[in-house]
Amino acid sequence: MGETEGTVEHIEVRVTRIRTYDGRLVLVPNSEIFTSRVVNNTASPLRRSSIMVPIDYRQDLKLAMATIGQAARSIGDVATHPPPEIVLRDLAPGHYAIEARFWTEARRPDFTITSGEVREAIVRALQAAGIGMPNPGVRTINPGDVERWSAVFSGTASAPRS
Repeated sequence: MGETEGTVEHIEVRVTRIRTYDGRLVLVPNSEIFTSRVVNNTASPLRRSSIMVPIDYRQDLKLAMATIGQAARSIGDVATHPPPEIVLRDLAPGHYAIEARFWTEARRPDFTITSGEVREAIVRALQAAGIGMPNPGVRTINPGDVERWSAVFSGTASAPRS
């Protein structure tokens, strides 16, 4: 309900009591509930999760997508029907953006635990396959003056000004 996500504990005449996932009790006026959109994440037994995975452009795209798919399918709580989908979502600056979509139990604890297990499995599988993910702290510099930049990196000169 709006910014509040949790379990409805009780509906009273004036308010609905919602226990958030971090244990807080939120009292939502029923007038808000009657006039607002309510999303029920557990109305269906399965819920789709989506994980974006950045892959360095220097890597084999088909191999990366296959590896991500195998990793998602390796987690026991990921539904086989419908099966996981691996799609190329974007050609972002510096990397491919691959989306792994999969279905799992809709209940909050199951959903978050399974999503975390899939993330871990993807990272481990990519590492095992030698597929690199971009490191946002690393920047590639293509210096025009190689000798000058060599001196900068060795500490004997200052960086050239552009």
